[in-house]
Parts: sequence; C-alpha cells; structure tokens
Amino acid sequence: MVHIIDVSPYTERDPVDDFYAVLKELESFNPELCKRAQVIVANKIDLLGNQSDRLDKVKKIAQKEHLPFYPISAIKKEGLKELIFGIEKILEESDPEKYKNE
Repeated sequence: MVHIIDVSPYTERDPVDDFYAVLKELESFNPELCKRAQVIVANKIDLLGNQSDRLDKVKKIAQKEHLPFYPISAIKKEGLKELIFGIEKILEESDPEKYKNE
C-alpha cells in the first residue's frame, strides 16, 4: 500500500493528521489492510520552499512506523526511480498467495 502525502504548504493541512486519519479509516474498513506492506511517499517536495519542516514531519512518521520513505516531486520527476525500485523490491519479497482471496 502506498500512502501519497501532499507536503506542500498550500494545502494548509497537517500531513501527519492526514496519514493517521487514513490509517484509522483503513482499520475501520478492514483491519487486514493495515497488515500489508506500506510505503510513505511525500509528494510535491518542489513546493516546500523554506518549509522543509513539513517533509521532516512525514519522514519522522515513516521512521516511527518503520516504513520505507520516499520524497518525490511527481511533476518534476524527482525521486520517482527510487520509489519505483523500492516498490518493486517490496513486491518481489511479498507472497502473492497471501492476498489471493481478498
């Protein structure tokens, strides 16, 4: 599962709150979903300017939750190769039979 979090300062939303709100919704919908491999992606890093604290907050979430972390700018294609290779590695290491009937 890939969590793409908008870290741009223009949303005026707290990326930490957004991440945990999604996790809570997933847990309510189907607790098994939260047991799947997860990745945190901080998107729109090109818009941060001098507000890198937003990116730091998301990185700390990833560290706290022991999840892979990838900062990217999709529009500028920054960090995408690393993200793709990271997801590919997770998929190679996962057991496809585990989720076959879900």
